[in-house]
Order: sequence, then structure tokens, then C-alpha cells
Amino acid sequence: MSPLTRSVNVVEIAPAVQERSRKKLDRMLKAGLKLIEQNGYDRVRISDVAKEAGCSVGTFYERFGDKETFFDFLLATSVEEGVAGVEKLFAPERWERVPTDLALSMIIDKMTQWFDLRKGIYCAALSRTSQGETNYRPFGHVSKTTSAALARFLRARGGELSLPDPDAAAAFAVQMINGALVLSALTKSSGDPTSAEAIDCTLLTNDPEFTKQLSKAVCAYLGVPTSPETEGDPL
Repeated sequence: MSPLTRSVNVVEIAPAVQERSRKKLDRMLKAGLKLIEQNGYDRVRISDVAKEAGCSVGTFYERFGDKETFFDFLLATSVEEGVAGVEKLFAPERWERVPTDLALSMIIDKMTQWFDLRKGIYCAALSRTSQGETNYRPFGHVSKTTSAALARFLRARGGELSLPDPDAAAAFAVQMINGALVLSALTKSSGDPTSAEAIDCTLLTNDPEFTKQLSKAVCAYLGVPTSPETEGDPL
């Protein structure tokens, strides 16, 4: 775990030294993400996680001690993966030959995909924060990393953009993206964005229009001209 993540959320658990123990730990984390996504944090029981992971309840308690420690570790792991994913996503060589508007569309699409896999834990963190806890705060470090990476991306395109303060522009663009993602996660989906039950005032991430419209909004804010390619589905 990186110094950044450790400074945000230190979680002490029994170390997984042997390969078999590490595999069990990985299965429990994947099971937790899946169950929280399906049922919400409050409805997930330790026995559910153990069953989904193919291990005993005793194994869970040996590793984590309680459900809250498990959630904290799952949260810290998600933050760690998020920071690593941002650095990989914004690697300069990845976008050298890609037009700015198309690059932003593809970046937002990748961010949406990553968020979709973890939106259950985002919602759980928000819910726990509303109860006086601070579990959502670690995600601020993912946003800070994303803002810094986007600012570097924008500076590299300085010849075609006229941004007096790339840092401020990147920070607000990331806030726009995060706001749209979180609102989508908190909005109950009917499964079919075209159905009568869907909430028609909120685009959801399972709607093809979500990334398209969000990309157009971010490009407009940053003053990036859009081409016909970005009017369709992101690559």
C-alpha cells in the first residue's frame, strides 16, 4: 500500500503471507465488492461474503475481525487501485497521436467503466459519511490524483488550448465528471434507460448517451473543439 493510501486510511489486518492466504484474501475482496454492489453495504452479512468467497466464516474473522474493518480495507484497496489506474490511464505515450477531444472521450469512458465496477462501495462510503463518518474522504485522493494527471495532459496540449490555469480547469472538470458519476450511482436504475420507470432527468452510466454527453460537456468547458468522431460512441 502506498504512503498516500496509508496516510488516508490505515487498516490493520492479519497479513496474508502464503500464496493460498493471498488468494483467499483476494476472493473475499472480490466477493465483498460484488455483494455490496448487488445488495448495498447494510444488507451484506459476513456469512454472505464467506460463502461467495468459498471460505469459512472463521477464516473471515481471522483476517478482518469484523465487518467494519473489512469495509475499511476494501475501501483502502479501491483507493490504491484507483490511484494506480489513473497513472496508467494518463500515461503520455498513450495519447500522443490521439486528438484531444477523442482522448478526453476515451478517458471519461474508462473512468466510467472503473467507477461502474465500484459504485456500490462509493454509495456505501457516502452513506456512512452521512452518519458522521469520513469514509468518502479517501476517494478525494483519487480525484486529486486525477486532477493532477488531467492538468499535465492539458499542459501538453497547450498549443491548441488557451487555459490560463490548467490546474483549476482540470480540478473542476474532474469535479464535473465525479458529480455525474455519483449522481448516476445514487439514482435507482430500472435496468433499461428507455423504459417508463427510468428517471428521465438523470442519465445513468448504462445509457450510451452518458459518456457522450459528459464528454461534450467537459470539452465545452475546457474549450476543446469536438469532431464528428466524438459524437458517436467512445472507442
